[in-house]
Amino acid sequence: MEKRQESNPVYEFTIRGDLSGQWCDWFGDLQMAYADNQTILWGPVPDQAALYGIIARLRNLGLTLLAVNQRSAGAAPVLDHSQQNS
Repeated sequence: MEKRQESNPVYEFTIRGDLSGQWCDWFGDLQMAYADNQTILWGPVPDQAALYGIIARLRNLGLTLLAVNQRSAGAAPVLDHSQQNS
């Protein structure tokens, strides 16, 4: 029986405000983008424990989490397209 290899699901976290780049290390391999007074973090999350760990970090920083969405691998984050490269 052949075991199918699956990649980690990609999640996108939308946070109110601009999260300073100094916090990048706290979020491991997640990428950051900014648009319309929001920070978007996205990237692969290996399991539910890691997902809840990211949410806990956001809470510990006192940030307002606006949305969490699962994306297909390789999908770009949902941003205001007029500011996509900021």
